[in-house]
Amino acid sequence: MVAGQLSRCVDIEAGLEVRLALTPPCGTGTKTEGHGAQWAARQTLCEHPKTPCTKPSTRRSHDGGMNTPVPPSALLVLDVFCTFDFPGGAALYEQTLGIVDNLRHLCRRFRDAGRPVIFVNDNFGHWEDTFNDVVTRAGKSGGGLVANALHPEPSDYRLLKPRHSAFFETSLPSLLAHLGIEQIVVTGIAADSCVLSTVMDAHVRGFETLVPRDTTASQSPARTARVLDHLKESCGIATPAADDLSVSRTPAPSGPS
Repeated sequence: MVAGQLSRCVDIEAGLEVRLALTPPCGTGTKTEGHGAQWAARQTLCEHPKTPCTKPSTRRSHDGGMNTPVPPSALLVLDVFCTFDFPGGAALYEQTLGIVDNLRHLCRRFRDAGRPVIFVNDNFGHWEDTFNDVVTRAGKSGGGLVANALHPEPSDYRLLKPRHSAFFETSLPSLLAHLGIEQIVVTGIAADSCVLSTVMDAHVRGFETLVPRDTTASQSPARTARVLDHLKESCGIATPAADDLSVSRTPAPSGPS
């Protein structure tokens, strides 16, 4: 793994510009004070891709069925490296334990198909941390079972985000364009916070978006069900079971050598 290679960049940190806001723990439903706090993108950044940007598809999401043609897809895994040491964290942790096996299996299917697995994680206020620092801290915390079970592999992409959405002030849009991604499969936690924000941002950008219902969690099953129902009814977002999801096998382009 070589820093600077887009295909295997370990630390695609949270964008090129100064960050203007601190982020509360995902799923707490609160806002963090200190909106004027800034942080600079001092971490390792990927070089600009050499391939032309690909315009995202504007087609509606399909149902994820096995007989449906599958566009080039990427798997997003949100905020699974978490200490869960915030109000409501214990409840979120218990619900997250129930999706770990499904998430791990889905990550393996994407890797085996040669499709990108992209971990996007909050830094939880540790602005000096790299992604590996976040993973290590979570692994040594009360969220260690989750973090260690879902530890990224060398082939996976890793980004830090400053707010709820994986798109907000991160390099994710440029990465998806470089990879020619048309469909995004969004997983992780919390369904009613960071997953919801990311799905809405993907939807307004024209990406086909799916949320496997057994790979996301909130502080309670009722909260998760409300979000999934809203996404289906308002945006036509498909929420199949992970095992029913088709994974495209078209190889993603590699980064610069």
